[in-house]
Amino acid sequence: MTNLMREPILPENESAANVLAPTNSAQAAGEASADRLQPIVYNDIESLGLLGPGCSFHAEQPDATLAIVTNDAEGAVKIDDDFRKLTARKAGEEYVTRGPILEGEEALVIVTRSEGAGRLIGIDTRGWPASMRVAIGDRAERTYQGEWQCGA
Repeated sequence: MTNLMREPILPENESAANVLAPTNSAQAAGEASADRLQPIVYNDIESLGLLGPGCSFHAEQPDATLAIVTNDAEGAVKIDDDFRKLTARKAGEEYVTRGPILEGEEALVIVTRSEGAGRLIGIDTRGWPASMRVAIGDRAERTYQGEWQCGA
């Protein structure tokens, strides 16, 4: 079986393992648990000022949008009823669509999506099978499976 997932684009001499390395011995031992990300809804996107072209991660479990990023590199996740603002390492539709690395407010998110044109969703949105790795503060890393959806 061919693996269609591509690795995220990282700066030279940096690996995903180093980016998401545990920060304490409890995490390294797997003792700490990450709280689950909470769904982001349209009203949240509007109040955060993140409307417009960009991408979102739609998880399989729970069936919800868990992360959003605009083509201008501004994004967010929601945890503990609080939004964590994120910034993509680069701005621009190409970088954001390919699966970005997002950082900010003690949070790191790495989206890895499959190659290809993706499936058409509606008129101007495309989706790709994807995984999203999340590290927030001193909590253990968590990986979600779902779809990376990009468009207007």
